[in-house]
Amino acid sequence: MAEVLTNPQGASDAPQVAEPQPEPQKASPDKPKKLFSSNKLLFFGIALLIGIVVQAIPFDLDPAAHTSLAVIAFVVFLWIFEVMPVGIASLFIPVLLVVLLGKDIMPAKTAFAGFTNSTLWLMIGAFLLGEAMVATEAAKRIAYNIMKLGGSSYFKIAIYLWVAGILLGALVPSGTVRVAMFIPIMMGIVSAYNAPAASRFSCNLLLHVYWSSIAGSTLWYTGTNMNPTAMGIAEGITGYLPSYFTWFVWMLIPTIVLSVGCFVIIQFVMPPEKEILEGMTNADIINAELGALGPMKKEEMRAIAFFVVAIVLWVSEPFHGIDTAWVAILIGMLLFTPKVGVLSKKSISKVSWDTILLLGVALGFSNMIGAVGLDTWLVDNLLTPILTPFASMGMLGFAFGIAILVGLFHFLMASASAETAMMTPLIANFTQSINGNVTIAANIVARSAQNVFIFPYQTTPLVVLWGTGYMDMAKCLKSMGCLAIFNIVWIALLGPYLEIISNLVV
Repeated sequence: MAEVLTNPQGASDAPQVAEPQPEPQKASPDKPKKLFSSNKLLFFGIALLIGIVVQAIPFDLDPAAHTSLAVIAFVVFLWIFEVMPVGIASLFIPVLLVVLLGKDIMPAKTAFAGFTNSTLWLMIGAFLLGEAMVATEAAKRIAYNIMKLGGSSYFKIAIYLWVAGILLGALVPSGTVRVAMFIPIMMGIVSAYNAPAASRFSCNLLLHVYWSSIAGSTLWYTGTNMNPTAMGIAEGITGYLPSYFTWFVWMLIPTIVLSVGCFVIIQFVMPPEKEILEGMTNADIINAELGALGPMKKEEMRAIAFFVVAIVLWVSEPFHGIDTAWVAILIGMLLFTPKVGVLSKKSISKVSWDTILLLGVALGFSNMIGAVGLDTWLVDNLLTPILTPFASMGMLGFAFGIAILVGLFHFLMASASAETAMMTPLIANFTQSINGNVTIAANIVARSAQNVFIFPYQTTPLVVLWGTGYMDMAKCLKSMGCLAIFNIVWIALLGPYLEIISNLVV
């Protein structure tokens, strides 16, 4: 993470495969590389201690459930302080439960059930498609051509930046990669306007880049791994999984409202200085970037063709009946086909396997805690006292309560993906206990984990952008505080809206 902060340009280049990166310097033989830094090793020890303490507390729990709670507490602490990559840390849950509880109580097929879920394969295919669009620079070309429509007007550039950011949500399933792609062009715009890094103008541009990426994650089912995670967990309870097309219809109007609301708030809270807008001397940075890309390459055309085929098959699923996940993984495989595909074996390393591991554990989390009865205990003792008053207010109040609860939990857990994985099964089980709509509740959890925050440590894409120096803590608290309030209201209204639209479009 420190490298991202000190080298934002490097962050933007990370997804590319065009130029090999220099090999890291090898550790001295007499000073072998440690698995953790000294601080992380300390936190790892504290995490173990917390797990032992939880095991020792005399909860009114079945022994297997008590041990499971201790293991989860241990892993949550690892997540909170980012002691290890969240995906690797999450594997401690199924591995330790199988080892500590035994195969009779926790069979491996139960602990690792999430890795056989089709949603996992959907995200693998989506990551491969995204890598094809990024590696061939097709995604960058599309984004730049859209932004070019803004001309010399910063207001128009900002609008088309949102269009590009939302569209990239369909092309690239990682918010971190999407914002990193925009860093070079963002720096170019700041330079073209002769704006200081500490200006409101620079912060305004950064906010537009960040929140347009969030809108892209909202509109498209594969725009973020949190959507398939939440829906996959809900499917385990309801047996229902919305199609790619259904999700798009559900989230189209909410995404428009989110985009307009965030755009207006950004312009009001962090307005660009008039003297900077009036003193602009060069608006050709986007044309220059397009010129540097050169003519469209055959690889770009093939990547776009594969993506278009995937979208067509995803949207037309109700007609041909081929599952979205199998379409994604099949096209992902074809991307490696000699002469036809655009990816090489090196592209495998570009897939966010840490995210895939987290997703696999998350999709099986309900099975694990359900097998030992921990889900019932957590719902009865943790969620019921908090959410019952909100649930009595209808879907508007229930969605508001979820947003507040998840938003508060987000102060502890830096990873929105990990928070979604942890909170969705619990809130879904509570929703089922009150005969509520589990699918809607799961969606609300994902939106809350992604949208409700104040500090930069709470979201990795913002940390990537933070490295530009265009935002300080004062600007962050002012802008993100206002946007957090708006998002809580938006999420509260999203609840009853989804209740209506999900009955009309299934």
